[in-house]
Amino acid sequence: MALFPFTQFDFPNVSNYDSDLREIISVITPVVRACEELASWKDTHEEEYRQLKDFQNQILAGNFPPSVQQAFITWMQRNANDIIATMATNVFFGLNSEGYFVAYVPDSWSEIIFGTSGLDDFPEEVDFGHLTLTY
Repeated sequence: MALFPFTQFDFPNVSNYDSDLREIISVITPVVRACEELASWKDTHEEEYRQLKDFQNQILAGNFPPSVQQAFITWMQRNANDIIATMATNVFFGLNSEGYFVAYVPDSWSEIIFGTSGLDDFPEEVDFGHLTLTY
């Protein structure tokens, strides 16, 4: 058994009520001041917040102001091709109006060469008429 079985935190609190109250006040006072500053800021910016909220509600309802509509149209005109090229990752196959088999390949796949196998460009043991992709 240890000579002193108590740690430094086990001893009874010897501070008096006044020092405890001062400690509590020193912790709470900055919080109260911060709340007052926040309330003051809210009062001075409440109209701006209401306008921003109204604007958000208009946007969510689909009622875009003309300036926003024009900015969006301008942005789309500048970026639509890149967006579509990035999104287009599928190749579609079909027949054209003359009955030929065609592959509709997005521009983003320009590095890939589509072709078909044939006896003229493969050894005889390879079947012809298959789709080939060359990178």
